[in-house]
Amino acid sequence: MSASLIKTKLFFDEFFDISENREQFLLPENLKTYDLKNNDANEKFLGSSFVMSPSILPIQNMGEIAFVTKKYKDAFTLLDLCLKLYKTHDFQNLLKFKVLTLLGSLLETQGDLTSTHKIHETIFKQLENVPCYEKVFATRNYGYLLAKHDETRLEGQDLIKKSDELQQAFPYWAERKMGLFVPVMQPVDEANFLKH
Repeated sequence: MSASLIKTKLFFDEFFDISENREQFLLPENLKTYDLKNNDANEKFLGSSFVMSPSILPIQNMGEIAFVTKKYKDAFTLLDLCLKLYKTHDFQNLLKFKVLTLLGSLLETQGDLTSTHKIHETIFKQLENVPCYEKVFATRNYGYLLAKHDETRLEGQDLIKKSDELQQAFPYWAERKMGLFVPVMQPVDEANFLKH
């Protein structure tokens, strides 16, 4: 068995471990097989460990749950996983911008407003001429982040208002569509179905 297969097995064993104390955390408290500071190794590892892009959305949903429940370390790890998986397996997927804005929010919780600002500049530049709900989400999210601080409160309020205006172009269920995975279905060959 190769070293990369062993590392993949260790990662999945640790990632999906359901032993004691896991009810406190989405991930093991000290995830040994994934180091947030080792970007290149993580990208290579994830590129070979996850081979299908539908694997990304459930991990992203877990990252969002961790963020909402203020399990910031878990959220950083899960959203970092997602961003790297989007980069290697589904680069055109616009949901990567939702992951980016959430990572910006996590950096804001750590007091890193400069990185938060740079992330959102990147998002808005890349989505400048793209009509999508991810732009609405990022605009609203960044607006609320800015509105929390006295020196950027007015700019934040303007962005929240802008997101409300942008949202008018989308149906009420557009936000739910961002977190929905619908598998590609094919017609069933009823004559041969029971033969397998």
